[in-house]
Amino acid sequence: MSETRQMMDEALSEAIRQHERSMLGYVKSLLKGDDTTSEEVVMFAFAQLYKQIAENKIDKIRNLRNWLLTVCRNRVAELARTKRLPAAFDPSTWDTMDETPNACDLQQNLEDEERLANCMDKLTPAQREIVRLKIWEKLKYDEIGEILNITANNAGVRMHNAIRDLRKCFGV
Repeated sequence: MSETRQMMDEALSEAIRQHERSMLGYVKSLLKGDDTTSEEVVMFAFAQLYKQIAENKIDKIRNLRNWLLTVCRNRVAELARTKRLPAAFDPSTWDTMDETPNACDLQQNLEDEERLANCMDKLTPAQREIVRLKIWEKLKYDEIGEILNITANNAGVRMHNAIRDLRKCFGV
């Protein structure tokens, strides 16, 4: 194996190690837990990254994590447009709550979890996606804006409105 090829493979392996889990969680939330399609979308994003590396265009990517999440989101939208998603998938209702239990979920009271899920369901799809990116993925507004192709200010307004609606739902 050539030295260049080995360096490319190592760069891709490192990107997969750092970002695969986060990307899978995000894509699964968009696809309502469809594991197979989610994995295909994430692998598509990594294939696109490998192509960028091979064509020496990697330096044009300012923030790798955001770029990968954007590629994933665009791929899901493309699959929805071309009807290559399961019939039950409705892109207008993209749900961004990851239903996979984590340490926090296990500690929370079941009643609180149900209440949160009910309140999240009352948010618009755009608000749910903002909450997912801001809270679960811990992205900044400018990063969210880049992924969603909106301004950072618009991302902040959407998050503010989502928090306002969640508070209203919780009666706070």
